[in-house]
Amino acid sequence: MKKTMKTLALCLVIGTMAVSCQKEENINPTTETNCTSRTVSYVVNGETHLATLQGENAWAAFLQSIFALAKEGYEISFRDLSSSSQTVEAKETVTFSTSKEKEAQEWCLQMAEKGYTVNLSYDKTTGMYNCTAKR
Repeated sequence: MKKTMKTLALCLVIGTMAVSCQKEENINPTTETNCTSRTVSYVVNGETHLATLQGENAWAAFLQSIFALAKEGYEISFRDLSSSSQTVEAKETVTFSTSKEKEAQEWCLQMAEKGYTVNLSYDKTTGMYNCTAKR
């Protein structure tokens, strides 16, 4: 009986050790696997800043914050440094004006993703967002 208990205890210890050496599979990953990272250079009234944004929520929050600054009268310029299309091409300027903030945000996003430097201002008297993209 004593020999059987020792053998059983030894088997339990060895079994526990074998299980602890197994690689654990992460069933519920907590990090976003498709997370987009962007490095953005932006200028607010002549003062240059650099930000690294992780994920689409951070990018949306960044756009909202610069649009809020534009509404307060600040001149904003920004460029997505991690944009895939930063090839050297002929100099090009594209302008866009709208009274709808959402439209202006979408346009700025599209132009930044194409590698343009986007300038943004808000005219309080007309209620228009004036956007210029330069490459």
